[in-house]
Amino acid sequence: MDAWKLGQVASKWIEDNLPSSSRILELGSGSGTNERAKKYDITAIEHDEDFLPLDYRCIHANIKANETSSKYDEAGWYDPQKIISLNQEKFDLIIIDGPPGPIGRRGILHFPWIFQLADIILVDDTHRESERHLAEKIIHLIEVPTVTELIERGDFGLRKCTIIQRI
Repeated sequence: MDAWKLGQVASKWIEDNLPSSSRILELGSGSGTNERAKKYDITAIEHDEDFLPLDYRCIHANIKANETSSKYDEAGWYDPQKIISLNQEKFDLIIIDGPPGPIGRRGILHFPWIFQLADIILVDDTHRESERHLAEKIIHLIEVPTVTELIERGDFGLRKCTIIQRI
């Protein structure tokens, strides 16, 4: 198991609940994204050129400061000029696994239209306080959500992710 990629329990949940060729929007990309791209139609948003893929659609978006990130003392979030084209698309799942923890993920709250792109949102790393608070904020923004928390113990300790679904 790789400490940077989605845990095995979360990956299994995706396989058990999404049919092949489902559309997934991933915030952050890496080896787990490469594995999912073999079965699903992936669009990823990534700021680090070292993680830009060759075999699925990826939007390279640098990190830019915004009102939400400064409120939470975070570095920023993906450049909105690079991702605005997504607002006309529809996905089956959004995976929030980036930007990395040191940059911060709550900058997404400045762009709530993203939560309308899919009926299922998976927030990874909710064993960390910042990501847990992000999941709680998203839950309050989505009408009548169903919330599932997945817990995994492995080589890297306790890991959690939160799955938020519109009923």
